[in-house]
Amino acid sequence: MPTLLWNEGFESYTAGNDTITSPWSGASNTIISTAIKHSGAQSLGTGRGGNGGSTTRPLISLTTQVPIWTVDFWVYVPTGGDATDPPVTNGPGIRMADSVGGGNVAFLIGGAGTCIISVQFGATFHTFDLSLDTWHHIVWSVSQAASGGTSAVSVDGVAQTPFTGDTRNYGGTAYSDELTLTGQTIGPSPTAEVYFDDMNIYSGIPAANVNAPMIRMIG
Repeated sequence: MPTLLWNEGFESYTAGNDTITSPWSGASNTIISTAIKHSGAQSLGTGRGGNGGSTTRPLISLTTQVPIWTVDFWVYVPTGGDATDPPVTNGPGIRMADSVGGGNVAFLIGGAGTCIISVQFGATFHTFDLSLDTWHHIVWSVSQAASGGTSAVSVDGVAQTPFTGDTRNYGGTAYSDELTLTGQTIGPSPTAEVYFDDMNIYSGIPAANVNAPMIRMIG
């Protein structure tokens, strides 16, 4: 069974711009939003004010050389953003990064809802589309290895084609030890290109079915 490392509903932060605090760090052009949220009263929006923005959180306990992790979260892409679609390596999304080597495995989101999961400047594992102006449930599991690594993702409970191969971070490192949420938009509206909510990080992958929606553990 996977082990829950932490869960985040973005409820404990003060609503407004760049107000997300520890254990998150480096927040810029983010917003704790009360206008668009999946559950509870708030969510995190990235890319506020037409600028690229991000915030980072360390991944506790993911320090082994070949970690196995699952990111379970909800994401909302509003109509009107002008982020590149399909997304590029510096576009909005989630980066599971190696803080030492700088490489990452990324879940990238385009302005029209096209999503790509890939190694930075490397292989693309998955490509699929999300409809705009609605919340989507994503379960993304990765076992990082040079050969025989795996990446599997489900969207609203529907499994996408799994990947087997080199899932290491760019630069040859084989592990991720921090998570960064990134946004980018060009137009003045909406205020954020991508919203995240009800996020859980697990060490491990569900034994029965890597693509099965996980039990919600919202704090």
